[in-house]
Amino acid sequence: MFSSKEVGCTGCHNGPLLTNNQTADVGTGGLYQVPWLIGLAARAPFLHNGCAATVRERFGPCGGGDLHGHTSQLGAEQIGDLAAFLETL
Repeated sequence: MFSSKEVGCTGCHNGPLLTNNQTADVGTGGLYQVPWLIGLAARAPFLHNGCAATVRERFGPCGGGDLHGHTSQLGAEQIGDLAAFLETL
């Protein structure tokens, strides 16, 4: 799912460190630099204000909705799979 064009993660999270090093508005309250995803699991809490205690919570209400990837069409199991993948980076 991470590489899926429909989900859209790689639009910003690409390259060797999985970041385009650009500034973006992902629906979380401002413009922020796209973080690298390598080692993501070790950097909790997540998002600029720490509203997501776990990787999975990043896909909840505080995560920016479909402005931060197009994940609203994913079911709970798919979100779990995506979160588990991100934790392996």
